[in-house]
Amino acid sequence: MSSPKARRGAGIREFLKYYLPLMLDEGPMTKEEMVETIRERSSDNERFRPGSSLLIDGEELNRVLQMLLKDGRISAVEGDRFILTEEGRKALQRMNELKGQVKNS
Repeated sequence: MSSPKARRGAGIREFLKYYLPLMLDEGPMTKEEMVETIRERSSDNERFRPGSSLLIDGEELNRVLQMLLKDGRISAVEGDRFILTEEGRKALQRMNELKGQVKNS
């Protein structure tokens, strides 16, 4: 049995643009912690990937982290960790409000 391939492409980048700030809202994380958290939370998700978990390509993770850093939504801190900035919290709040509006329409 071959090992699962790390996910790449526009779809995974869109997922990461939303999900990384959501995770960082819980507290500072390293890249490795982000990858592991996504893997753990997606493990055995029967709706999307029965019997497996989501593996994130490191280059895709770096691309999205750089974009979020440039936009001021996250910041790099000591210990190779990333944190959600106040701007990132505001953006996350706006996304959640939009999600609620769509859900209620």
